[in-house]
Amino acid sequence: MRRLVVTACAVVLAACGGSAGPGLPGSQGPASAQSVASGSSDFTAMQKCPESGSYETYLKAEQTADPAQYQTEKTTWDDLKAAGANDSYIVVYAEKTSDCGQFASGTPSGKVAYVYAIRFK
Repeated sequence: MRRLVVTACAVVLAACGGSAGPGLPGSQGPASAQSVASGSSDFTAMQKCPESGSYETYLKAEQTADPAQYQTEKTTWDDLKAAGANDSYIVVYAEKTSDCGQFASGTPSGKVAYVYAIRFK
């Protein structure tokens, strides 16, 4: 299920990405994955978890907490990079700090939101 969510987010971000083209005033190039994923106002009653960051940062945190899930997520990230992904950001918001860092190994006791933003070339 998580792979489906990641893929869906990647497709949406790819559809929204790209540069605005030459000659358009105010064109700054494509948005970073972090700027797309970091809309904390969407999760006002929740706090940002420390495993949030680039896909690599997230994988490092996951590797020790849940090695089996880490391998699945690493394969997904490798596949996305092979398909042209060049920027990523994963942000995790949790209602309770005890729900941070659980990855797929536990059942949260409160609300948890995972936001995956992947930018493609």
